[in-house]
This record gives sequence, C-alpha cells and structure tokens, in this order.
Amino acid sequence: MTSPFQLIAHQATLVNRERTVELETSNAILDNWSPLQLQRLGLALIGLHITSLRTGLGGRTLLDLEPGSAGVASHSGQVAKGRSKGPSAGSGSTSGKNKDSQAAVITGVVYRCRDAKITVSTSDDIPGDWNDRCTIKKLANDIAFKRIIMALATLEPRFAIEGQDRTRFQFTPSELDRIPIDWYDSNLNESQRQAVRFALAARDVALIHGPPGTGKTYTLVEIIRQIVGKTEKRVLVCGPSNISVDNLAERLVKARVPLVRVGHPARVLPSLVDHSLDVVVKYSDQGLLLKDVRQDMDALLARIAKCKKRGEKYELTRQLKELRQEFKSRERRVVAECLKSCRVVLSTLNGSGSKLLDHQNFDVVIIDEATQALEGECWIAALKGPKLILAGDHLQLPPTVKSLTYFPEFPLPEQPTEAPAANENHRAFSGLTPGPLDTTLFDRLLSMYGPTIKRMLKVQYRMHESIMHYSSVSLYHGELVAHPSVASHLLADLEHVTSNDDTLAPLVMIDTLGCDMPEQAEEAARPASDTSTVTPASRSMGAFLDAESKLNQSEADLVVRHLELLIDEAGVLAQDVAVISPYNAQVRLLATLLKGKYPELEIGSVDGFQGREKEAVVLSLVRSNDEGQVGFLADYRRLNVAITRPRRHLCVVGDSETLSQNNAFLKGLCEWIQDTGDVHCAEIY
Repeated sequence: MTSPFQLIAHQATLVNRERTVELETSNAILDNWSPLQLQRLGLALIGLHITSLRTGLGGRTLLDLEPGSAGVASHSGQVAKGRSKGPSAGSGSTSGKNKDSQAAVITGVVYRCRDAKITVSTSDDIPGDWNDRCTIKKLANDIAFKRIIMALATLEPRFAIEGQDRTRFQFTPSELDRIPIDWYDSNLNESQRQAVRFALAARDVALIHGPPGTGKTYTLVEIIRQIVGKTEKRVLVCGPSNISVDNLAERLVKARVPLVRVGHPARVLPSLVDHSLDVVVKYSDQGLLLKDVRQDMDALLARIAKCKKRGEKYELTRQLKELRQEFKSRERRVVAECLKSCRVVLSTLNGSGSKLLDHQNFDVVIIDEATQALEGECWIAALKGPKLILAGDHLQLPPTVKSLTYFPEFPLPEQPTEAPAANENHRAFSGLTPGPLDTTLFDRLLSMYGPTIKRMLKVQYRMHESIMHYSSVSLYHGELVAHPSVASHLLADLEHVTSNDDTLAPLVMIDTLGCDMPEQAEEAARPASDTSTVTPASRSMGAFLDAESKLNQSEADLVVRHLELLIDEAGVLAQDVAVISPYNAQVRLLATLLKGKYPELEIGSVDGFQGREKEAVVLSLVRSNDEGQVGFLADYRRLNVAITRPRRHLCVVGDSETLSQNNAFLKGLCEWIQDTGDVHCAEIY
C-alpha cells in the first residue's frame, strides 16, 4: 500500500511527464509546419494587423486584431475557442515584424472573438514599431501544469478526507429522510432527492454519480440553492472546461441565483457575459472609480504606438508602468470586494488557481464533470474549501492524456472476459495504489470507499428504453430506468416525420458481416520539414494529426444511405441528427460526403460528442478485419458514450464478426441489437 505522500509525489511525476510531452508536442508542431498549414489545422491565424490597443482587467493590454484580407477571420473560432483535453488550455502567441525584419513575439490569451476581429489580452509590452502584419499561433498553456504542481505541493492537509473509516459515508435512508428540506425544484425524482440529501449531510466529501441523461445538472443546482438559500455559506463551482461551467451557470441564472463567473469573456457563453467578473467589476460602484485611470492608460498606449522618438517613448512607457501599478492595486481591491460579496463563484478548475481567487475562501467546492478532469486539476479547486462534492460518471470517458500513449507503464485496463456488469472497481487499483494519470479523483475515492461514498441518479430523461437498456444492464447494475416521458418516444412521433420502418425503430444495426467491407488506414499529412527525430514529442505530433487513423469507405456509403432514408424520405430534420465515429479519419471522410448536402448535420468524433445528445445518432464503428482487432474500441467507456447520445433512434454500422471476436462488451452490444432491434445486411441495404 502506498502512503499518501508517495501518491502525491507519483502524481507530480506523471503531471510533469504530461507537461513535457504537451510542450514538446506543441513546439514540434509549430516548428515543423508552415504558418499556412497551421492555419488549416486551426492552430494559427495569419495576415492579421493590430487595429487598436486598450486596457483590460488586471491592467493587461487588449489588442484588437483584424484580417488584412477576406476569409482569414473564418478560422478565428478554431484558435480562440478550440477545445483542449486534460490540463492543456488554449493560449497563444502573437508575432509581428519590425522595421529590421526581426520577429517580435508576445504571449497572451484570446480574450474575445468575433466574425472579423480577435482581441488578445497580454501583459507584455507591445513593440511600437510593429507593422500591420501579425500572426497568432496557439501554444500549450504551461500555467495550467504549474497550478496543478502547486496544488499537489500543498495537498498534505486535505488528505484528511482520505484514508478514514468508510462508515463515515454510510447514512441509512431513514437518516437522510429525516433531514428537513424545503425543495426549490419540486420536480426532482427520488434518486435525485436522495443525492441532494446525501451531499448536504456529508461531512467533507460526496460523489454524485450521474449516468447519461439523468439530470445531474438539475441535481447540482438544487444542492447549490439549498446551501446558499438556507445557510450563509459560500460555494465555488468548477468544471474541467468552460462549457461544463457555463451549463451549470445558465441553470443557476434561470433559478435567479446571484453569481459571478470568473473567466475570459470570449470563453463564456453570450448569455452569461453580464455575470462575468469583468462586467461585474466594470459596473460596480467601486469599479467606476477605475474609469479615469483606465482612460489615462489608454491615452498613453495610443501615444506610445505613434511615438517615433526613442527617448520620448521610454518616458511614456515609464509613465504607463506607474499607472499600470496604480490601476492593478486599485482593481485588486475592487475585484476582491466584488468576489467577497458574492456567495456563488464559478470558474474552470484551472481558473480557480488564478490570482483573482488567491485569497478567496469557500465553505463548499463543487466540481461538475469531475470524471473528465485530472486529479491534480481537481485539487486546484478542492484546496479552497473544507467540503468537496464531485459529480460525474466514471463509466464514460476519462480525461485525455497524451503521455499515456508514449509511456505504457500504465496502459488502459484490459477488457474483462465478461462485460463489466455491476463492477464498481472498474479500474485495477486500490485508492492508494499508483495508477495512470487518467485515474481521476472520483475514480480513486470510489475505489477506496466503494458505493457508500456516492449516490447514483437512476432515472434518465433522454433515451428510448431500448437504446438505454444495454448500458443499464452492463454498467449500471440494471438500475438505470427510462422516465415515462421518453421510454417509448420515436422519430415517428415528431410532428414533421413520416412513419415508416426506420422512424418506428429505436434500435438499428447495419451489419457488414461477410460483405467484404474492410477498414483502411489513413496516412497523416507530412509537415513542411520532415526532419524531426523520433521522440515522444514527434510521435505525439503524429497522434495529434491522427496518424494512420482508420476509415471505412463502404461503411461511410451505408451511413449516407441511412441518412437519405431518414432525412430525404422520412422528413427527419438534419439538425436533429448526428453522425459520429470513434476514428477521426472516418469523421473527415463522412464530412466530405455529407456536409455539402446536409450543412446542418452534425458530424464528429465519439470523444468530442461526450455530454451531447441528438434525436437520432448514426454510429460508424469502422473496424472490419480477419483478426478481430478493434483498437481503442476495446475501452467500453468509449462505447458507452457512443450508444447513449441518441434520444429516439440509434443506428450502428459495423462488422459484428470483427466486433465480437475478442471483446465481451462489443459482443454483448451486437447480440443485444440482434435480439431486440432491426438488423439489416449491408449487402442488400
């Protein structure tokens, strides 16, 4: 058994390893691809020029950049709001050339992104002799890793929540029922109410297990309302991504819960901008006192940008630095007062480690989607309060960790010989045994204490019961049930949809067994300079581009045919359908075949669709080979995500023989569809 101190040191080692791979990967990509190639990959914007400078929160300079020619800005959303996995939040560098043609570089964060303008926030000095051609490149954010390491370094006091007697989490139903609660949301079902009671009664930690579609967000909103509505306590609400935080924030706003959303406005949903810290500070009584200093700084910035004399520029820069110090000092006090007066603060896990929240203390820390966050990320937030509530589903995909691919000491757990029914300890480790970096805090606490530390939400409001059934039986002890409002709903029930064999079938498989429809490998594009040595970074660079990703042209043609039946013949709206695949090469192929005809159709990877839903989902599994090799489909968590996205109709396209040869979960899925759904032979489909 490993001691907590050894476990912390092990975590720090793994995080540093991930940091090394992440940074080397980013540098390798930027060094080996041309700016135009980087733009096509969504990692750069070229041909920009600075149109204005002004002062933002924290005295930082805000640069407005616009394209020098039409068409450049169309890529801006990829750079500004591109999703990042694990701890690697998006950031960027902006570079321009001075009169001597020497490249000057500043680093910053994309602050706001509009159709024809990008605003970058930076604390660097802006070279006054830049011309009007600049490039933005997306970098790895080293700050996120540093915050994780700092959290792990101060973790010792909080290990009081671990290694204690599990009886401290054991409440009988009668004990929980005796907790007096005046419900804000009267529509909560009994499992949701039990989860709320459990979270409120827990001394210092509680897990809320929310399988797909079970109303986890509504449950967390009720917990937050109970805490702030009935006590004087403060709550910090976090998630691994901006969208996970904003989903909760939107529900809290609808429930009229006063809150402050900490984060860059560009990464906050438009409906929440008025609740962002920037706006709250700007329009607070104290914030209005900063207006004069801000105007003076903006005026100095404008003068510096136009100044040609070196001596005069030096003096203006000195004055700007003095004003910036004064502004930061005043603003720090204003921000602290605004945050202190608000009892519900929302931030990403990484953002909770920012200086803005340095001296803010909370009574309860709630982390949503905790099963998609690294354990170290969770500790950044968890150290800010004595009580921790984690919510998520450990039976869906964990955080993405690049270093696992290149350091195989901790491979994914082997697929069990039987599907993992009723298997709480689905990862092969005990809570204080070192595991891979994608072992989450939720995973580890559940492994240590077992089901006594959690409450599971058991009623799902998304899927037809036939779609739900296999996951429920295989992974959720058969306890997951469909609410009557969704248990039997079909595509044919939609007002604009024609009833036929396809729209009346919730579960369909197009089986390519024996049809000679083999998979193919897609070669990755080559960089501008193909001279890099084989290192973890260069291998990771290939992984970033999905080197040798699998595709299946025949399956893609079958997907097109099924969509024609649903959309063209039955009248299902394209925006109500998603086409997903575990392989990015197949996603690219499907996009090429379908986007022109169905621009509103959503096409994406299984991993990228986690947390999403559509009325109908068509899933292309790609793998078809004589050896029964299924690659990373062997991870049942990925398949669980894939088959729980649709509400009314799931169509699986795949080779049942390949899928069933060596994998119990996939075999069970194929058998379930064959027993209860409609199965079509691909050859005559």
